[in-house]
Amino acid sequence: KTELLAKLKQEAEDYETKIRIERGKVCHCEGEKERHAETLAEHRKRQPQCNYRSSSAAVSTMATTATPTSSHQLRSSGHRQLQSTAQQDLRQVRLLENRLSKAVMRLAETNNHNRILRSKFDHFRREKETFDSRYRKLKRELHRRKKTLHKLQEA
Repeated sequence: KTELLAKLKQEAEDYETKIRIERGKVCHCEGEKERHAETLAEHRKRQPQCNYRSSSAAVSTMATTATPTSSHQLRSSGHRQLQSTAQQDLRQVRLLENRLSKAVMRLAETNNHNRILRSKFDHFRREKETFDSRYRKLKRELHRRKKTLHKLQEA
């Protein structure tokens, strides 16, 4: 009986050690989860906000410069002024298109990064569930062994 008691005590200590290790892993996973959530929040704060007013103002400016103010201006400045305003309009359009393509690229990069972070969060969530289930099983086993140990001590 004393050998069995000693063996059960050793097993109980082993299970308590395993439980402490699992708790440490759970804490580590929760810390990782919080760190990733903070990183995501910081990343969202750093993202440049779209300024629709400035681009619409540029388009309206472009529209007003494309139309001459009077027929006299058209005759006096001639064909060259029309060409220069057309060139300015083309430059403005190219500039806005370039800005748009860069913004779309940043959006795609950010979406890809968010997808990666989401998959990491899902992985950590599944890992936490696994650790939690292991912890519950170890706790039940420890409780069962303690009951057995107490019964043997009373006998």
